[in-house]
Amino acid sequence: TKTAAGDYIAGSATDPNGEMDVDGDGKLNEMNMGCETCHGPGSAHKSAKGLMKFATIVSPNKLAAERESMICGQCHSRPQGHLKNDQPVNAANLMMLPGTSRNDFLKQYTLREDAAKGSFWPDGLHSKAHHQQYTDFIKSSKYRNGTQLVACSNCHDPHGDAKFDHQLTMDAKTNASCTTCHANKTDLKVHLAEKAKCTVDVSQVTCNSCHGTKTMQTGAGLGKGLVAADGKNYWMNDITSHIYDVPRKDNVGVKGVAPGAAMPIPYTNACGAACHDVKKL
Repeated sequence: TKTAAGDYIAGSATDPNGEMDVDGDGKLNEMNMGCETCHGPGSAHKSAKGLMKFATIVSPNKLAAERESMICGQCHSRPQGHLKNDQPVNAANLMMLPGTSRNDFLKQYTLREDAAKGSFWPDGLHSKAHHQQYTDFIKSSKYRNGTQLVACSNCHDPHGDAKFDHQLTMDAKTNASCTTCHANKTDLKVHLAEKAKCTVDVSQVTCNSCHGTKTMQTGAGLGKGLVAADGKNYWMNDITSHIYDVPRKDNVGVKGVAPGAAMPIPYTNACGAACHDVKKL
């Protein structure tokens, strides 16, 4: 959108999970998420000539993995900005520029480090509320590994051109989304036997059945999970934990907790019936 001053403002980005088709091109858009959120102010870039085109815009894939992921993390960490709400703005009511380090973000754009205590399960580790994927991710062994630098864009296409839900570049309903990197885990039957002494039919499960537990909830969450011995239902939420661990039955958010209040784990999800006996929780 061109402003009266001759500048341009982008107020949406193409996203197959978006709210509406704001520009009439037949594609849904994610509102309030424009080009400049990830690429920085664009007016100088638009008017620049020659090689200066490259010097006046941010290319996230050329940033260090930590700074690239921070672009996503400014919103997907449930921060509290200076307006005392979830908008990560500084004292001048400005959002951060792409390329900002996490250290500078925490000092300038949020009044607390990530989400509030109540947005986590009792273990203080797994997120309970939505848009905390980055908060989980930076705790994970995927982010902190000794092999390669990993950013959000390793799995997600931020331009919304991916074929799969949630802007994923590979189908989360298959193992390819994990085994592309974890090539030594392609034999799921062997992996399950080694890690969990599990003999379930591997055609009925994927890596995400255990490592993609949906601990986080949106307003559309709380689907029914397995039924406990007393007839009460455990619950399944609808946003995947980005820690990618396998929460156990002895987790403080599960053991001894009433089914309706317990953290969802593989043992309580509806798909867990083939592996686990929920009555033994």
